[in-house]
Amino acid sequence: MKPFIKSYQYNVIKSDVKGLVSVHESGCSMDVLDSIKQMMRERIYRLFPNLDQNKKALFDPIFLS
Repeated sequence: MKPFIKSYQYNVIKSDVKGLVSVHESGCSMDVLDSIKQMMRERIYRLFPNLDQNKKALFDPIFLS
């Protein structure tokens, strides 16, 4: 597969995942965690407007945690 993530996109994803881990460690409710995951999903998909289903599937492990 040809690389499709640019460095600024990687940094946004990395920052979001760090924030998600921090929220998870703080002991927030599952509703809060699910809301943050949904916001992350929307932000990541906005970074990649032409993302096909195969490439979207690469991000699924982030949201399943």
